[in-house]
Amino acid sequence: MNTKIYKSRNDIPFVKFNEFVQAIEGLEDNGEFVATQIKAIFETDDFEAFDKAIKTKGLINIRYKIDLEFQTASKWIDCDTLTNESETIEFLKIVLKPKHWYSKKINFDKVSLEVAEYVLQLFTYGQPT
Repeated sequence: MNTKIYKSRNDIPFVKFNEFVQAIEGLEDNGEFVATQIKAIFETDDFEAFDKAIKTKGLINIRYKIDLEFQTASKWIDCDTLTNESETIEFLKIVLKPKHWYSKKINFDKVSLEVAEYVLQLFTYGQPT
């Protein structure tokens, strides 16, 4: 197995991170199971580098248009409901658009943890810190 290299939160796909969180949710400190999940989901066995990557904020490279100017109240309500119910992927599908009209559809499996958290903060609090 080729080990993937993770340097920052920009290298961690949000979809995989969400899958990981759901897999370990509610577990007591079971390091062996967590390590197994990291290896299976993120395809790495360099746990120290992965731990450091999760804690490292990288420069945000947003390759999408973030559309938070809602034309209708129902669209804002949908986004608010999705964020409150931790349905972040569905929320991102509403607010992230291709940057250029000729761009292809967004592959949401490749949206990074850093970008997903940035967009969530932007929606929830306005300007992220």
